[in-house]
Amino acid sequence: MTRDAALIDVQQLLKACAGKICENLRKQDAPMKEERKEGDMASELTQRIQKNPQYQDLTKRRDTLGRWLAVLVLIAYYGFILVIAFDKSLFATPIAPGMTTTWGIPAGFGVILLTVVVTAIYVRIANREYDRIIKEILDKEVQP
Repeated sequence: MTRDAALIDVQQLLKACAGKICENLRKQDAPMKEERKEGDMASELTQRIQKNPQYQDLTKRRDTLGRWLAVLVLIAYYGFILVIAFDKSLFATPIAPGMTTTWGIPAGFGVILLTVVVTAIYVRIANREYDRIIKEILDKEVQP
């Protein structure tokens, strides 16, 4: 076999391999195109839900409640720290004469308890109202 014939055989082999590689890549790409179509449908659904006036009202109400509850907790925490920073004697005062427990202990427990109560309030409202509204929106927007 001559050198030119060997080169032609190698070129044909490379073309055949390249053709097979391209064919395999097309086959692998087909499921990805299907995933993109499903992703486009999910994106379209997301956009429809976000444009829904009921959803916009829900997010506004949820954000407002979250902000108010967060402010309440921050006031309690920073108030506790500020009292410690500027009037240590207030929390260092015993609850009753002769007791070793000071007002700082129930105040600290109060801050922790407030956080638990605020979380419970948010969860209760979310479970009662927000979940119901979300279900209504999904029932309206996701049509079989």
